Amino acid sequence: MAEKSLFAQFKERSQGRRGPRCTMGLAIEAMNEKDREDTLAALAEPGILGTAISRVLKAHGFDVGADTVNRHRRRVCSCES
Repeated sequence: MAEKSLFAQFKERSQGRRGPRCTMGLAIEAMNEKDREDTLAALAEPGILGTAISRVLKAHGFDVGADTVNRHRRRVCSCES
């Protein structure tokens, strides 16, 4: 049996979700509708730093670090967003 080409392996690993949702995605799912809307608006606003979002979320009981916020924003986390 022939081994898969590198290209086939790259493509295979790029399909679908890479793992469980990141903690930012999990926090968004757990929020009520208003908090979810506000958080998504903050994520979409480049002037609001990831550290600020992280601090506010931590103050409200969500253990989400600034690096996680920034990865989620750039869509390089394990979420499908």
